[in-house]
Amino acid sequence: MALSWTFTGGRELQAALLELPKASLRRATMLAALKKAGDPIASRAWELSPRGFPSRGLADSIKVRVIPMRLQSDPFDVAVAIGPDKKHFYGIFLEFRTSRQNLEPRPFLTPAWDQNRTQTPARIGRELWASIARTARRLARRAS
Repeated sequence: MALSWTFTGGRELQAALLELPKASLRRATMLAALKKAGDPIASRAWELSPRGFPSRGLADSIKVRVIPMRLQSDPFDVAVAIGPDKKHFYGIFLEFRTSRQNLEPRPFLTPAWDQNRTQTPARIGRELWASIARTARRLARRAS
């Protein structure tokens, strides 16, 4: 589920990112921040995920992953996904149930998101500023 937010301070964040010398460095900085901001959602999903049959290994496959984007895309277009890996695709069936299952849905990603959605935009902003500061310090050390 793709979402977007409106927030204040976006121009300042963009200006700070544009001060980084390369588009690839900007992208890496933003992805690092998004991955770190997504960790609480992934941790909560891990806690809530079903264990045992038929979900063997599902909980341990829940991570924050980078979604590959086109190389020619805008360097500010970055995305991450939170959930199980491809090998554990069946987690979606446990989350929502299918018409052929005689089981109740066992949601784990939806409640993890619902419990974190109000704090996530602020967390992304904090992590993005921190990631920009780390990158700037690292570049300053290399330059001296």
